[in-house]
Amino acid sequence: MEPPREDLEEKIKRAQDDFEVISDLREKMKLLEAHVSQRKEALDEEIEEKLHEAIQNGRDSLERIAENIEPKLEIHINERLEVIQKQMDRFKEDNVEAVREHLEKSRPEFMEELMEKADASLDEKLRAGHDGLKASVKLELKKEMEEAAALEREAMNKKIALATALAGATTVVGVGIVITKLLS
Repeated sequence: MEPPREDLEEKIKRAQDDFEVISDLREKMKLLEAHVSQRKEALDEEIEEKLHEAIQNGRDSLERIAENIEPKLEIHINERLEVIQKQMDRFKEDNVEAVREHLEKSRPEFMEELMEKADASLDEKLRAGHDGLKASVKLELKKEMEEAAALEREAMNKKIALATALAGATTVVGVGIVITKLLS
């Protein structure tokens, strides 16, 4: 049995209508996809701009916070430093006083020890000075004695030369006298 032609035409008509609806839906879907894609890009750009703006606002806020906090922080730090400085001054004063008391108590012993060390140092320096002076005087005397001996040798050599010359002259004169007496 063959389906009635009207039924078939009706089915074809419905299929064509459905096809047109599907084609329309497909076109609308393509348009919707394009619109969604464009909107997504626009939203992405807007989000990026908003993020940059929020980051910049955050930086500005941090700068303002830092500007507001910095003086307060500096004041707080200075106050703490003053407290620490006062504590250090008190500690120093206490230590100076303790050292002063200790020195007062141990002053006689300390002075005695200091005097012993000074005496030992003075003795050592006197010995070293005496030895140095002695060596210097010996060297100076030796030098002067050598110079005096050299001058004396020179004078003796001159006297010996003169005596030798006189002896020679005397011998010549004596021989001359002897010869004259012998001849006379």
